[in-house]
Amino acid sequence: MTRVRPPFWSQAVLLVAAVMPLSLAERQSAMPLVWQWFHLGLVLAAVGAGAFALWMRRYPLLGPRVGYVTIIAAFGLLLIELFESGSAPVMALSHFLILVCVCRLLQDQTPRDQAQFYVLTLLLLIVAAIVSGNLLFPVVLALYLTVGIRSFIQLHLAIESARVSRHNRAAGTEGSGEGHAPRLRAAIGPLLMLNLVMLVVGAVLFVLFPRVGGGMLGHVERRAYAGAITGLAGSLTFERVGPIQMSERQVMTVKIEDEFGHSLGPEVGEPYFRSMVFDQYGRGSLGRGQPWEWRVVSPRDAAPPDVVCRANEVTGEISLIPGIDTTFQRAVLVQKYWLQPDELRYLYSCYPALLIRSRQFSEIRKRISDQTIQVYLPRSTAIRYEVMSAPSVSPLLLDRLAREREDEHQPSVLLPEPPLPRESELRRLIADIDAQAGTSGSLDDPGKRERFVEAVMQFLHSDRFSYTLNPAPVRRGSEPIGDFLLDDRRGHCEYYASALALLCQYRGVPARVVVGYLGGDYNGVGEYYMVRERHAHSWTEVFVPGRDWVRYDPTPPGQGGSQRNRWWLRAYTYVDYLQFQWNNQVVGFDDNVRRALFSGFADWLRRPIGQHTTWMGSVQAFIGEMIFWRAELSPQDRLLYYVFSIMVTALVVLLGYVVLVSLRWLVSTIAARCAGGGRADARPEVEFYQRFLLRLKHLGLQRRPEQTPAEFAEELARNWPAFAPAPELVQAYYGVVFGRRVLPDDHRVAIEAFLQALRSLSPQQMMAAATDLHPTQAPPTEKSN
Repeated sequence: MTRVRPPFWSQAVLLVAAVMPLSLAERQSAMPLVWQWFHLGLVLAAVGAGAFALWMRRYPLLGPRVGYVTIIAAFGLLLIELFESGSAPVMALSHFLILVCVCRLLQDQTPRDQAQFYVLTLLLLIVAAIVSGNLLFPVVLALYLTVGIRSFIQLHLAIESARVSRHNRAAGTEGSGEGHAPRLRAAIGPLLMLNLVMLVVGAVLFVLFPRVGGGMLGHVERRAYAGAITGLAGSLTFERVGPIQMSERQVMTVKIEDEFGHSLGPEVGEPYFRSMVFDQYGRGSLGRGQPWEWRVVSPRDAAPPDVVCRANEVTGEISLIPGIDTTFQRAVLVQKYWLQPDELRYLYSCYPALLIRSRQFSEIRKRISDQTIQVYLPRSTAIRYEVMSAPSVSPLLLDRLAREREDEHQPSVLLPEPPLPRESELRRLIADIDAQAGTSGSLDDPGKRERFVEAVMQFLHSDRFSYTLNPAPVRRGSEPIGDFLLDDRRGHCEYYASALALLCQYRGVPARVVVGYLGGDYNGVGEYYMVRERHAHSWTEVFVPGRDWVRYDPTPPGQGGSQRNRWWLRAYTYVDYLQFQWNNQVVGFDDNVRRALFSGFADWLRRPIGQHTTWMGSVQAFIGEMIFWRAELSPQDRLLYYVFSIMVTALVVLLGYVVLVSLRWLVSTIAARCAGGGRADARPEVEFYQRFLLRLKHLGLQRRPEQTPAEFAEELARNWPAFAPAPELVQAYYGVVFGRRVLPDDHRVAIEAFLQALRSLSPQQMMAAATDLHPTQAPPTEKSN
């Protein structure tokens, strides 16, 4: 098969468009930055090299042999990535497809190679749909529909032109037919119509058949590499794995409102979204070689560690604290979460959470001692839920929490296990803090306990400590928090929270470390927080009698919260808002959202109808409301109802027109068949003209694309005497098809005689007749079926 130069720029656009959402998806994984953009950079470099080669007229850059070697090497890299690096299979496959497409882009291609290139880029787009939830994907999809369909049409026309050229050369007709393919401009109208139809059909299918589980838009599995990133893990371990890097991966979006539905932003303080709580510090049970870490340990005489809470069958709400009726709460904090898929099935909330509601689950598992919440859903599932929390602990709430813990006084103090190597030095440090704060003796008094905690906070905020994401390595055999408090004094939020908790525990005060997220990038347009992994934070909760567990953040101010580039944030706010809407309305569109959407639309549609239940009465009531304005509707709602009425009317008119045209066509077809007496020759063009074309094909003759049927018939009559009646046959065909004339009987008899003569004519006889007529002209090439 002949190799030709491919449509370079169309293929370059398709390849870049398919790779960009993949690179953005990898940007949210735990890969080093250089690898996140490697394949997109490779594609852009290949496009630049190909453009330079075109400009220098040295295209192609790669020959067939080099291309084969490159593809074999790409397959070897695929195996290495699958079995050695532990990469996600779908991403490893996409990397292999990218390398193959880059190789194809820089080579001459046969039509089959071009078709393979378009199929491979389509596969890349499908992978992007699986792993990318970015707003760029619909733009890329629309671009691919336009450029990709255009390229497919162009390739089809080129293949057809080549096929016609081969047939004409074999038949010996004038011209080769190359370069005479129909121009692509004629296909622009159908192309736009096809795109519009595909978008409309896709939108209808999207609404009617929502995603199930992970669905079309999922996430890229996180990878491990030599280093650490910000974010949450299943444990809090002090083990040196490399410098901590700030990750931009999105974790969740949260909208916070008060009891009246008013949005609350950073002006009321950045929220703390709790996840896991650790209450004892120590070393693993295997002994000295284990790292120091925080873990969850329940006292032996405590209440059951967790309990299953189920939703109310009527309201769908899950009450988290027995005996608390949220309808009588004077103030509440409502948090609306859209949680990205992850491996930790903890539900975030602000402490203390009173109830939770969601359409995705009907039960949760709550840990009584620390009020953390877990839900068991597939890891690839994004979760929507709403939490109602109390902004402060009231006496009634304090009593309910104590009863649930079965401890009306205070929780037990869990000292480190095994004892810390430098415990005596830490106790001397605590004595110095007590002396400076005047808190010696018992700390049962709430005010005195709070003064001690504040004194420790001041000690940690002094200039003797410094915040860093790159603390000193943990020396072999040493304990990191003791070294942080006594020697190095350089660390991040986990060190500060652990230090405060340990000092409180050694002083006899119950304390624990909490991990979660602090604030986020606040979007003023959508009034929500975009929480990323770089907002991960650790803080301390200390039990204060009469106030329950109180949050203290010992990390120096300005270090644990959001760190935003404010010079570009204002412009990015609108893009981020569009991404938020895309995530909520498209990426998160599932069966629950669809039911809520239809239910809300049905409720909105019933407002002008009132109490009518029959179909006819509802329509009459709706029309009457549009005319007489009886219901109390806002101007915006009334305008929307008018727009909806106009759209429904236009749709009914359009459907009626389609039905009317279809009926007219059906009636005319039946009438034509009845007028023809049911004969097989009711459409003469099917009988005689199609038989004429089939006989020409058998003789190896085919019309060139630039010829009309009449011109082709005249050429046949000039070259072969046997085809002298051909022009009359074509004119009869024109009269029947375009003039709607009935073919006379004498013409029908003449045409039948001509077709019978052609049937007895062989290609050898036709060539002999052409040689006798034109003795100096070479006979046409023989071709027969």
